[in-house]
Amino acid sequence: MNVTDFDTQRAAERWNAFVAEVPVRPIRSDADYDQMVGLMNQLLDVVGDNESHPLAPVLALIGDQIEGYDSDHFAIPRSEPREVLRYLMDQQGLKQSDLGDVIAQPNVSAILNGHRSISRDVAKALAQRFNVAVDVFL
Repeated sequence: MNVTDFDTQRAAERWNAFVAEVPVRPIRSDADYDQMVGLMNQLLDVVGDNESHPLAPVLALIGDQIEGYDSDHFAIPRSEPREVLRYLMDQQGLKQSDLGDVIAQPNVSAILNGHRSISRDVAKALAQRFNVAVDVFL
């Protein structure tokens, strides 16, 4: 379909009918955000990860809107890798010895005290352990 073939009147009628069923709207406030997150969760219950589901494109559009609002309004400031590690350990109630499968306890202590940096290999292992992006540790 070319843009020149676009029937705006018919599209507007169909869009209004669609929005009456699925209240999609731009996210301009926290209330809009909450409503769209609720709608996304409802769609996730139905669509899941089935990309061939008829509502999968709607879910993707809503997800993109939410992601954009998140980045604009809830951006997490860049932190020192050791502070990210400290935070994640605290959130999960972990001690230095609990990371023995990733890094030796004396090395964890040296990192947390600022005496040692996190190597690329350790960053990859920590990212996998905590299910976060590698770059938060680099």
